[in-house]
Amino acid sequence: MRLHLVSDEDSSTERPKLGLGYLASYLQKYAPEIEVSVSFDKDDYLSDIEKIKPQVVGFSAMTPTFFRQIEKAKRVKEKFNLPLIIGGNHISLVPEDLPQWLDIGVISEGEEVLLRLLENFQKTGNLKDEAIPGLIFWDKNKLKITGDALLVEPIDKIPFPDWKFLGVGKKGPGHIMTSRGCPFRCRFCEAGKFWKKYRSHSPEYVVSEIETISKLFGRKELVIMDDLFFTNKERIQAIADLLAKKKNPQEMRFEVIGRADLFNEEIAEVLSEMNVFAISFGME
Repeated sequence: MRLHLVSDEDSSTERPKLGLGYLASYLQKYAPEIEVSVSFDKDDYLSDIEKIKPQVVGFSAMTPTFFRQIEKAKRVKEKFNLPLIIGGNHISLVPEDLPQWLDIGVISEGEEVLLRLLENFQKTGNLKDEAIPGLIFWDKNKLKITGDALLVEPIDKIPFPDWKFLGVGKKGPGHIMTSRGCPFRCRFCEAGKFWKKYRSHSPEYVVSEIETISKLFGRKELVIMDDLFFTNKERIQAIADLLAKKKNPQEMRFEVIGRADLFNEEIAEVLSEMNVFAISFGME
């Protein structure tokens, strides 16, 4: 079976769109019989689809790109009449924007939901299945939501995002995620609503991913894109200690995101041990 993904971002040799990389690596690990390919925003996606001949096409979309992606999906439906899936932040938070002609929307985290969707499609030839949580679709004129998203736990079960699949080169800082979500529920922020709950990778997973990026891509700088990196002092201390034991591959340095009200001298010392050189604080 072949799945083709259409990204809402340009191909980036520096900072890949990690979501598609996670989907690709998850399917490679748990459903290796599924072939996954990708078109980026400026690619000729219609020609790619005609050449690859996938059985299903998936689209990713943030709010600023949502309606542009919907137009692309409509062209694919009109030309090829293929089953279509859309995921991403916008459809997760505004499910009523799903067009009635578009087959399925995936709410929140996509890895396990997509795996079950495609396994069901291989068996039945149908994407719609009320037994799979985390889906939205139209049944006649009624929008159905099949329940809360399927969250992978522990998230160490999710392989590192496939940078090679995303066409990443050896330039630029690059970025990783060591956790999903945020323990806070600020009304202006989508992180808690989209990810549902806070989960973090183990220090061992984080350091192994850093080593892999260092070895394969020669990066010396990474932005840690967690919504809030230093939620747990013991965890970041463990990451710092493991990096020290590994003699910090290529003297990798890091930028992190945090909250000013959680920052103190102790946190600063641990981040310094980890070779963090910059912190981005939220406007709150």
